Amino acid sequence: MQNRRENYRQHVLDNNGERRRWMKNVSTFRFLSINLMAACAYLWTMSIRHSFLLQLSPYYNLHRRVALENQPYNHSDLAITEWKLTIESSLQTFEDLRTNTPVPTAAVVEPDQIDHLATTNLPQWMKGYFTWHKSQLQLLNETNWKQHKFLILACTKEDGECGGLADRLKPLPLILAVAQKTNRIVFIRWTRPFPLEEFLLPLHLNWSIPEWLSPQLQNLSDSFAQQESVHDEAEISDPSYEKTKGSKNMVRSMRKFRRVVVWEVRVQDIFGGCSLYEQVVTNSVNLAQWKNRSAWNPMSGWHLYKEMYHDLFRTLFVPTPPIQRLIHQRMTSANLIPGNYTTAHYRAFYAIENQKHTKTKGTLRRFARHAVDCAAALRPGVPIYFASDSKVAIDTVREYASNNAEYTNGPSVITFANESEKEALHLDKAPGWKTQPSDYYATFVDILIMSNASCISYGQGGFGLFAALMSRNANCTLQHSRKKKLLNCTKARFSDLK
Repeated sequence: MQNRRENYRQHVLDNNGERRRWMKNVSTFRFLSINLMAACAYLWTMSIRHSFLLQLSPYYNLHRRVALENQPYNHSDLAITEWKLTIESSLQTFEDLRTNTPVPTAAVVEPDQIDHLATTNLPQWMKGYFTWHKSQLQLLNETNWKQHKFLILACTKEDGECGGLADRLKPLPLILAVAQKTNRIVFIRWTRPFPLEEFLLPLHLNWSIPEWLSPQLQNLSDSFAQQESVHDEAEISDPSYEKTKGSKNMVRSMRKFRRVVVWEVRVQDIFGGCSLYEQVVTNSVNLAQWKNRSAWNPMSGWHLYKEMYHDLFRTLFVPTPPIQRLIHQRMTSANLIPGNYTTAHYRAFYAIENQKHTKTKGTLRRFARHAVDCAAALRPGVPIYFASDSKVAIDTVREYASNNAEYTNGPSVITFANESEKEALHLDKAPGWKTQPSDYYATFVDILIMSNASCISYGQGGFGLFAALMSRNANCTLQHSRKKKLLNCTKARFSDLK
């Protein structure tokens, strides 16, 4: 009997020991499995992050404050996101924005963070407005939206001509200044030719209209148009909606429309309303002066735009993924280093987009060659990126650079003529403009690569001037032609290159 008990006890102990060993092995296996899965997930995330940053790095590296010309081209260095961009905000899509999915960075930016994320050159009032704008969006919903006030930079299919890319976006400092003075939420509403979100996405200020608000705005716009067709403008007194065209009309209406809920504006100004911006931010609006053309200086505030626009654009916008990829492909294939090349831009068909046949090939070739020569004079020895709305001009520059000893033995001249037989489309004047968004990608790719340059040679129209304003050094510019006249390249300014 005693032996049976001892055997039974030993059997139980053996079983318990086996069970404990089994449980220990299971626990160890679970621990290793969990850690292995976590490690795999981490490596997968980091690989995506690394590849994504490498893809975007040539564009986001615009914001560097060091001289890149004396440093080797290093992809790992470019992968450091000096624009301080978060992965989440870049992955926002147009559909996310239209369904009112918040942009992460727009929901967390504070004034001190704006300095860290983008720039130290934005005015303090503008940084404060970004914070106020964020707080208003958090409160905005479908039931209380009429308790807020809006200032919308618009270009819709119902409008007439809105101008090109430069005309539409250059006045942004003025738009923000008026919005700040009148406590209005800024939005951008394009439907012509396509929503801006097809090309650029919000970054530190969510200017994209929520999907639920778009029909409301369209109804107000349609109602206003119907009243306008029946009554004189002075007889329309809808407190919900007003619409103005021109920078002077906008500033003049700041007090008149103080009770209006939705105020849509369209501004076309070669200098982006910079003189009015200066008056608004200094509280010195002078209505009487505007009537006196001899006393009016439309460039009086241009120096303020030049000080901040490079940083402002990169605070408001990030290119959509398709445009990011094109920028990366072009800059990588041509070995273009941000800040270490010049740009020559020739707007061949300014104001004659639908009458291109009136420009002779001889004129196109002569002006294109001169644009490149002027860019070379601005900063000798560095590569030159040439952009134009004329394929003849692009082909001419390619031939000119390959047959001219000054360029075959010196700086390279970069074009992308072989990629497409199509010429760049003007946003407002392309025949049959109801095409598809990708047809306009080249316009945005060109302006963003051009603005990456250290110096810019530009001609007629606002596009080249806009690129110069966006560039790393808005003081290193030269106008190579005006109307039908070539200008002297030797007037380039080198003071900022020392």
